[in-house]
Amino acid sequence: MRQRVSGMNANLISLAEGMNIGQRLGNFIVGVLAVAGAGLVGYLFVALVLRLSVQWVARRRLPKSMSHLLSVTGGVAAALFVAWMVFFGTGGGFGWGGWGLGGGLSDGTGTRQEVGEERNRVQEKAETEAARPPSTAGESRVAPAVVSILLLGGDRVRGEMEDDLTFYQVLPDGTAMGLREIRMFLRQRKTEEPPVREIVLVIRTDSVAQNHPAVRRLEEWAKEAGLGVSYRIEP
Repeated sequence: MRQRVSGMNANLISLAEGMNIGQRLGNFIVGVLAVAGAGLVGYLFVALVLRLSVQWVARRRLPKSMSHLLSVTGGVAAALFVAWMVFFGTGGGFGWGGWGLGGGLSDGTGTRQEVGEERNRVQEKAETEAARPPSTAGESRVAPAVVSILLLGGDRVRGEMEDDLTFYQVLPDGTAMGLREIRMFLRQRKTEEPPVREIVLVIRTDSVAQNHPAVRRLEEWAKEAGLGVSYRIEP
């Protein structure tokens, strides 16, 4: 396992270093293009200014050789200025080893330091994940409970008030309850673990019929309380 983690670390580090080199090379190319563009713009700008100014002041054209020389000088000056800003200045945003553009002059160790820090972060993360025990999140989930309620009938139904008539017995060994008691029992079970989500009404030969008012009242209350209701017929 640790060999596999080490191999992954090496691959990630190599990838990071390769991306770093590619980024620096791209920055260098952009810087060169910026310098070349600045030289061309400087040349054209000086040539245009000289032509317009001489024609306006002296009412004649500047000699071609002198115009070309001054234009080249202006282009070189513009290129040198942009080159200084790109590779040695502080405001352009490029960087190449010792050229610390965007962060001042650099001694060339900034990139190595960043790679080293990235290597340490990757290694620490991989070691942490390797030492972490397998997830048991799925095992902690408890399936919702189902409560089976036997419907009683005949002499087993006792009580005087309608809500206290003992038509209900929680299986397997619960005591007989009236509607008031069975509702209190189910409310309590909804707050416990595992919470009850469904009731099964068990009908036997000595139970009341499925269309009995006691059965319908419990079914209606259970559905209003968000409980599923199903029936099971037993001999």
